[in-house]
Amino acid sequence: MTGQSHPKGPSEPTMNIALALLAAGKSRRMTGGHHKLLADFGGVPVIRRSALAAVGSGACTVLAVLGHRADALRAHLSDLDLEIIFNPDHATGLSSSLQTAALRVPPDAHGMIVHLADMPGIGSDSLRRLMIAFEDNGGEAIVRATDAGHPGHPVIFPRSFLPGLSSLVGDMGARDLIPASRLPLVDVELGLVASLDVDTPEALAAAVRILL
Repeated sequence: MTGQSHPKGPSEPTMNIALALLAAGKSRRMTGGHHKLLADFGGVPVIRRSALAAVGSGACTVLAVLGHRADALRAHLSDLDLEIIFNPDHATGLSSSLQTAALRVPPDAHGMIVHLADMPGIGSDSLRRLMIAFEDNGGEAIVRATDAGHPGHPVIFPRSFLPGLSSLVGDMGARDLIPASRLPLVDVELGLVASLDVDTPEALAAAVRILL
């Protein structure tokens, strides 16, 4: 079952939803040894911009999962109201960060929103729209951001989905687990920001032109 959420205002979610900010990757596609999450974005490092959006979303807890160059990233997060988690297996890929975050979700949380830290167009209002759609579906549906109908990020997974993350290996996300879960899937159209990342220098420059 796939639904479509209608745009809402930035009202505050009331259901307890944890937010996993995934920031452990090696930034392999940036040249010259630069880290995409430390890149300047309108005077603020990308990691801090994404973390500020996460903290302002209304999530019950924000879990920032770090790995590669953790100390440098931590310096831009230490004053924010979030929990910093180090993923010792970050070199194995995305799956280990998802698993690390899922293990730290509070027991009273109804679900976990997965937010990739290299998507600077996702603001607090976008996150709240996803969270409210999750509430509107009783906390029992997978809620996914889309760009012109195409799957994007962030994604919210109900608590019942989280144990399945243990089956992931390597640089594998949770997308392939969605059909087998048999959970309702609700798409929330966010537009370009749902697919706009900063994986390469060219992508970073394009995102700056579009968003700033």
